[in-house]
Amino acid sequence: MNVIELETAEVAIIEAVQLLCSQLAIEEEVNIDSCPGKYLRSDALVSVIPTIEQALGIKIPLECYIFHDNNKNKEKLSIKAAAKKLLKMAKYE
Repeated sequence: MNVIELETAEVAIIEAVQLLCSQLAIEEEVNIDSCPGKYLRSDALVSVIPTIEQALGIKIPLECYIFHDNNKNKEKLSIKAAAKKLLKMAKYE
């Protein structure tokens, strides 16, 4: 099992979100403090999960949506927070 660094996960998420924004002609600055859920719909964000999985060589459980918190409020997460959640929930291949 390879341990993935937080920065590596952040970069994979940033690149996937940037690609999605480009495909949807959305002009947003994407960085670790960005909150993709504020400018992209959930169904669009779900579509980047396989790209992130492939880039990192992991599996993200189907019930794990990395772009919001699991609490009642479903707070939208920054990329930094999403990366931390991803590393906590990931299944290594």
